[in-house]
Amino acid sequence: MTDKLNFELAPKAGTFVTRDVDRSGPIVKLYFFPGLRAQELGVSNLEVAVQAMRSLLPAQYQSLNVEPLLDYLNDAATKLRNGDGAEALADVKDLWRILIGDAPDVLPAGGAC
Repeated sequence: MTDKLNFELAPKAGTFVTRDVDRSGPIVKLYFFPGLRAQELGVSNLEVAVQAMRSLLPAQYQSLNVEPLLDYLNDAATKLRNGDGAEALADVKDLWRILIGDAPDVLPAGGAC
């Protein structure tokens, strides 16, 4: 395969490992792009990721505490499918601000900022 082909396939089939620094020290993270599997199964990338997470052992899945994020992503996908792109984009911007640290130290009980 050529470098150009590798670059074009990376968003669909790429997998990479990286190191990050957490308050407790360095951690290893694995990233994967589910595009080819999603095409093969005829489902969304999100559905492939959800299926992969839900196939973990129960204790592993519970330790992820991923349900709130999955609920958010499903809501965003629904908004995009029904043509409410502006609201979905605003939601993504809010999530991004939270993830990059522009969030209060303590979130309100309802989760809204």
